[in-house]
Amino acid sequence: MAKSTRLTPLGINKTKAKTKDIWLSDDEGTRGGGRLVVRIGNSGSKIFYFRYSFDGARQLLPIGPFSIEPVDGLFTLEQARQEARGYSAMHRVPQTRDVIAHLKGLEAAKLEAKRQEADQQRIQDLELQRASKYSFQALCDTYVKHLRALKKASADDVASLFKLYVKPSEWADKPAKSITAKQVTTLLRAIVEAGKGRTAGKLRSSMRAAYELAMKAELDPTTPSEFISFGIESNPVASTAALSKFSKARDRALSGKEMAEVWKRLKAIPDDGPLPSLAARMVILLGGQRAAQLLRVKTSEGVDLEDGIITLMDKKGRREEARMHAIPMVGAAASDVENLMKRASAMRSDWLFASHKSHLGANTLSHVILDISRDMTEKGLSLKPFQFSDIRRTAETMMASIGIGERIRAQLQSHGLSGVQQRHYDKYEYLPEKRNALSAWHAHLESLLSGEPMASNVTQLKTA
Repeated sequence: MAKSTRLTPLGINKTKAKTKDIWLSDDEGTRGGGRLVVRIGNSGSKIFYFRYSFDGARQLLPIGPFSIEPVDGLFTLEQARQEARGYSAMHRVPQTRDVIAHLKGLEAAKLEAKRQEADQQRIQDLELQRASKYSFQALCDTYVKHLRALKKASADDVASLFKLYVKPSEWADKPAKSITAKQVTTLLRAIVEAGKGRTAGKLRSSMRAAYELAMKAELDPTTPSEFISFGIESNPVASTAALSKFSKARDRALSGKEMAEVWKRLKAIPDDGPLPSLAARMVILLGGQRAAQLLRVKTSEGVDLEDGIITLMDKKGRREEARMHAIPMVGAAASDVENLMKRASAMRSDWLFASHKSHLGANTLSHVILDISRDMTEKGLSLKPFQFSDIRRTAETMMASIGIGERIRAQLQSHGLSGVQQRHYDKYEYLPEKRNALSAWHAHLESLLSGEPMASNVTQLKTA
């Protein structure tokens, strides 16, 4: 039985047990509140306990080993008394009278709280992983992948838009299903305020299409299953204001002097010059072809040097299958293609306009024309800026001015050919007419350089 006395650090330190343990009880304890006791073992150990009674039985709650000086993990007498006072306060409260049981309950609650916190953290981590996998950026990437699987000509342009504007945005890593119309509007507003309204319109159209595809994926068997996991139930882009005022068709056509200056610069590019400039020159030599279609020509499939024909695959519009668009290589176009074939072979590439792992992007040609436009405008050689799409329009306008008929121009530039007759009945390729028109077009380009207007001398061939 513990001896009740006023414990002192020195007294505890000097007390030793010879054959059996000695228990000393501190008389600081009050009636009914439990006491601080110390057990002195015959091995020399000295350990503090809080002793109290519950349901007629004595209970001992370990406090810790004694130390005469403060040491981490050990207790001085005063430190032990502080612990005992706290336990005593608990013992006086009916709900916590059994201190040991109460402390075990607290520990269990603490462990449960930690477990719940860990579970919550795991849930948050999973949500973050899901958010990353099904983010705004991921939806855009999946849409581009879908366009490429369909071999859509617009895939590269759409990918470029997403890379330039969605990827750097503060919402790129947010779950696609949590993106709001206000966030989309903020993204588009920044582009409009930067003076790129048409670009903003294109981006809006592409984002809207991506969300529309994902939203109907669950009930549309023709939509790739990848879109279902995004859980899209509404289209935030559809709620934003349309940017149709920036999508008005351009009507800019270069004057004779402007086109002469552009042609002079591109004609002067050496055969081993920058590939984008050579590609821009080829667009003009072939009568104003679409850059995206020309740049996807493969040497093994799209070039026939023997017959002097280059074949583009036209998927423009809603065509389910690409239309083969054959163009004769007249004059300088043939020699340019031969040089490009050698260049591609040296790079071990099957792309006529080979660029590292793939082919040139259409944006590179746009930059060539924009650079020329900027320089001409600064030097007063052009009254207002122009862009790549204006070159195609100018080519058709000038071909019309030298007597090339509308039907042949349409065949040469592959536009307006989606009617029933063209799709199902008219399979004639108009190669003689196209060759004749391109010869006249090349002569016109040279006449622009010489400053001598060319009279209309196109011979209208009878069609088969």
